[in-house]
Amino acid sequence: MDDLADHLREIADPAERARRASAVIDQLAAASGEASSIRQDALAEMQASGMTQTEISKATGMTRARISQIMKAAPPAGQALLAPDPGPLTICVIEKPAPAGSTQPAITRTTMTAVGKLTDLAASYDVRAELETVPVPGLVDLNRPNLAVLIGPRSSPLVAQALTADPAIKWQPDKNGDWYITDTRTGTEYHSDFDGHPDPQGKWPRTCYAHIGRVRRPDGQGGWLCLAGAHAPGVTGAVEFFIRDITSLWEQAHRSLWSAVAQITVSERGTTEDVALITPVYMHGRR
Repeated sequence: MDDLADHLREIADPAERARRASAVIDQLAAASGEASSIRQDALAEMQASGMTQTEISKATGMTRARISQIMKAAPPAGQALLAPDPGPLTICVIEKPAPAGSTQPAITRTTMTAVGKLTDLAASYDVRAELETVPVPGLVDLNRPNLAVLIGPRSSPLVAQALTADPAIKWQPDKNGDWYITDTRTGTEYHSDFDGHPDPQGKWPRTCYAHIGRVRRPDGQGGWLCLAGAHAPGVTGAVEFFIRDITSLWEQAHRSLWSAVAQITVSERGTTEDVALITPVYMHGRR
């Protein structure tokens, strides 16, 4: 650190010296924030294992008072999984083309219901949620903090490209252009009953699938929350599962990058009858 400070002081141009010093400060602040998160997670993990604060103090060399202070300052588990960074939560959804006779693009009713539920979850943690509607072809900026994306690869080539960063769950289109999920760890494929143009009088309930997890951002600076269904019912089910099981997901994933596949059973009325994970929660390293 002393060598770095000496190097900065030797820069003759004061403007360049200020720019370089600012860049170092930003880097150190980012590293400090990440280190604080890692420490909080480690303390929470030790506490969850049954260790007392006295035992944690002996193991880490930290005082009990400092451990208590850090644990009290940590955000609630659900908030850390939903919106781990300071600031509002941005919820991105796709705009469908305007229906016949209308000039306004549309958002499906089920998707708006999911947005409302996710907004209520954020509010329970005193986090403000902002809706961002993304027009076709889904050009969404994924390099932002606190981003929840309710858009599947069928609707956005950028989302499709970003999802390739997930080493366990892969999407690809079939010969008819319908996107399906593959669990690369087992080779199992998951095709939605809503693919193609299913007969309205056909069998019910129907099954859809969703990709749930935190995927690495294209710039590598963290992750974004993926709640992507093969079709709109899959998005709704993904959100409902995330809200219902957020505590269990946090216990498994903490701040890591992770992913899983959810199976959603949908009634003829379009409501979610059941949603459950059909793969393990796969871990992909730190966010």
